[in-house]
Amino acid sequence: MRNIIAPSYSEAFLKEHLQPPATWYPDPIYPSPAYAQRYTEKQIASIIAKAEKQLDYTWPAEPASGYLAFDAVGDRNAMEDIAFERVRALDQLVEAELIENKGRFIPQILNGVWSLCENSFWGISAHVYVQKRKGSLPDINEPIIDLFVSEKAMKLSRIYFLFKAKFDALNPIIAERIEVEMNRRVFVPYLERNDFWWFGFDDKFVNNWNPWINCNVLQAALLMEKDGGRRAKIAHKAMRSIDKYLNYVKSDGWCDEGPSYWKVAGAKVFSLLDNLYLATDGKVNVFQNELIKNLGKYSYNAYIGDDYYVNFADAAAKNYFDPELIFRWGEVAGDKKMMGFASFLARRSSYVGNEKITAFTPWEPLQSHFWFADNQIGGGRDSAETSRGLYFVAKGGHNNESHNHNDIGNFLLFRDNKPFLIDAGKLYYTKHSFGNLRYTFWPTRSDYHNVPNINGVEQAPGEQFRAKQTQLQGDDQRVRFSLDIAGAYPATASVASWQRTIILERGKYLLLRDTYVLTEFKTTSYLNFLTGCEMTQKSPGVVELRNEDSAIEVQYDPAVVEASFEPFDVNDKTVEVSWGKKLARLRFKIISDKLENTVELKFTGLK
Repeated sequence: MRNIIAPSYSEAFLKEHLQPPATWYPDPIYPSPAYAQRYTEKQIASIIAKAEKQLDYTWPAEPASGYLAFDAVGDRNAMEDIAFERVRALDQLVEAELIENKGRFIPQILNGVWSLCENSFWGISAHVYVQKRKGSLPDINEPIIDLFVSEKAMKLSRIYFLFKAKFDALNPIIAERIEVEMNRRVFVPYLERNDFWWFGFDDKFVNNWNPWINCNVLQAALLMEKDGGRRAKIAHKAMRSIDKYLNYVKSDGWCDEGPSYWKVAGAKVFSLLDNLYLATDGKVNVFQNELIKNLGKYSYNAYIGDDYYVNFADAAAKNYFDPELIFRWGEVAGDKKMMGFASFLARRSSYVGNEKITAFTPWEPLQSHFWFADNQIGGGRDSAETSRGLYFVAKGGHNNESHNHNDIGNFLLFRDNKPFLIDAGKLYYTKHSFGNLRYTFWPTRSDYHNVPNINGVEQAPGEQFRAKQTQLQGDDQRVRFSLDIAGAYPATASVASWQRTIILERGKYLLLRDTYVLTEFKTTSYLNFLTGCEMTQKSPGVVELRNEDSAIEVQYDPAVVEASFEPFDVNDKTVEVSWGKKLARLRFKIISDKLENTVELKFTGLK
């Protein structure tokens, strides 16, 4: 067990050194003209315009039917749409008032705050299972903490801190009500209970819930809790719990939940540690720890190009990372690459908030090749000098990773920052997205990833279904990724070995070679590839994939495999955000019924 943080800093140490938020919290207390300086005039106009639309917003309640819809038909959104819309409206009003300082958004901010305080539950229907009573209706007699209870606590604590003087001038009951609700819903259950699974105190599975919740609750306590002893207790418990997450994640720092979740996993680890660092005037400092550094490096290690990131598991294909967070992390860790990447991101997004970021030399992380042995993720590109050309990334691992898809041996292929072979990424969440029916949805099935169907059998879920002999080698001429994926399939696939090798010959082509040994031939096997490209059979043995202004030719031996195209309607609201309403499978039917065989496909960029 690593136990990086808590053993080094006692409760007594924290009680002595945690300082009041006015001495360290970076946002200026309202009103402050300095706040607007972080935005361009165009951005300010957009923020104000959005908030003005909320001036007549009627703060809705969440009906019981919205919660019960989760039990009845697995519908999360009947409840979530109302909850998230209300928080979004409050966020927009707060940001506009902090920029404008005129008071015209204050009445609606008060309405929004009061509405949240009146709301019986700050979480969502899908997470009510954390309480002891069954069903999706929250029990107000058992306050539980889920992701969105903690998220609302974090947001309300910031509003409380920034606007408390204004609230008190209007009526002290406003701030007092926030204090009561924060204590009842968050601080008391956080301190008194140890059985929430996300704490990790049973040393079992933890995921993004752990850093996300601990970071949010800690910030709320640092900004609101007046009792120094109690504040120290919450901070130390957050340290002990975050240690459980850091004990669980792999040393290479790769986020197996994907870039979308890194923003509320690895990035939340940093935010928690940075709040402790700032609140103790630098006395709590673990930023030189190698694991903490690696968690930060993920931000650029997962980068492909043009806002595309490696999106294995439940993750969007395109992502936005906060330049301020990444720059700050790079600063305290002494990682100039992170700082350069933050500057690069800032320039892409017209960011103007911190001159240190925009003045720093930008760096686009075009890595020649990379290998994360613990998570078995590796790949490379034609050249580290340009994002033009071919890029691939492949994975081994096992089929019980967090937000797992059955995808051992899956790989992504890009050319000129355009996607050709893709991962669908995050599916639309319902009641069944994490239950026994998870692998009935096409985005999680191996048949809709870039892996074979063997003897009519797909990969199976579970940690026992895993890759063997996964490795990567790279030099100036080529990058070679290889693994045996036979272990990802159940016994019914009758496969003794399936050696998959991906070779990027820099500046030339990518070669996929599958060499397999079956113990029995049962039915035809296929190589599956998911794509959003237009596909054309140019001639026997040649398929063209075209994506906007870039194209790839796929060459194969027509005596070994037959190509076919299967367009399909996505019918998934979340996948559509990344890839649109239609995708297709490029399938190669293996003609031979021999027990031993080799199939090769060559992917070459077209001029």
